[in-house]
Amino acid sequence: MSDSLPALLRAAWLEYERDRAGYLAVAMVYYAIVSLIPLLLLLLAALGLLLRFSPAAAEAERQMLLRIEAGFGPDVSVTVTRLLGSLEQESIIATVISLGGLLMTASVLFGHLRLSFRAIWKYEPPLVSGPMRVVVRVTIVERVIAFTMVLGGAGLLLSALALIAATQWLGRLLGSVPLPSYMAEWLLTTMSSLMLALITFACLFKWLPPVPIRWRHVGLAGLLCAVGWVLASELLALYSVWFGKSPSAYGAVGGLLAIMLWMNIVSKLLFFGAELCKVVAVRKGGR
Repeated sequence: MSDSLPALLRAAWLEYERDRAGYLAVAMVYYAIVSLIPLLLLLLAALGLLLRFSPAAAEAERQMLLRIEAGFGPDVSVTVTRLLGSLEQESIIATVISLGGLLMTASVLFGHLRLSFRAIWKYEPPLVSGPMRVVVRVTIVERVIAFTMVLGGAGLLLSALALIAATQWLGRLLGSVPLPSYMAEWLLTTMSSLMLALITFACLFKWLPPVPIRWRHVGLAGLLCAVGWVLASELLALYSVWFGKSPSAYGAVGGLLAIMLWMNIVSKLLFFGAELCKVVAVRKGGR
């Protein structure tokens, strides 16, 4: 049986259609959208904490209110001041609630991914996996794995923020090279995003399936999904540059639809990569 790249991709696509992985990808988009709600609440809470404890943020708030009052009048400035004041007062409670909600929704998302990968690998769900003792043990193990993945994702997110900050610093440092500074910064940002996406997808393909998979079996799928992630992110960024500046309601709805389309593409890439990992592992690693 041929192991060329077109043959592997064709076999993965046949498995993708046979397992109806596209429907699993759509369900993942739903769980991801639900997870965005506590994430947005956490961002607002972080803004409130900055306004409450950071002198630089307080000064920026004062300057912004002065510009709003000069441009729109004192009534609008008073309304914005009340909103920011309530945001500051409730920031600590909102942070605790949003962290708990984010942990819960993210664990549900990873739990769905684990169940979906069990379906891809033809493994029974935990509730029908055997006697009650086995069911309880498998359910607890799945929950522990989901929470562990959430914590690992948080660590990876912090690493990504550090990498973005280092990339921006290097972009400013390379401003004197023959390439324009914006091109150097874009190149560094793209390469760092590619490497980070490759590591993320490789870890997902390694730990989400219910069977042990070697790292050499996830390399091709991880690279394919990382390239697709970068291309989809660049298209989303281009959309925000060309059409995201519209202040109308149509522009806001169009931006929401673009984000949902991006999430749909990424989720389908993830599940196609899972099928590709299965094909590569079966052909090169045995049963």
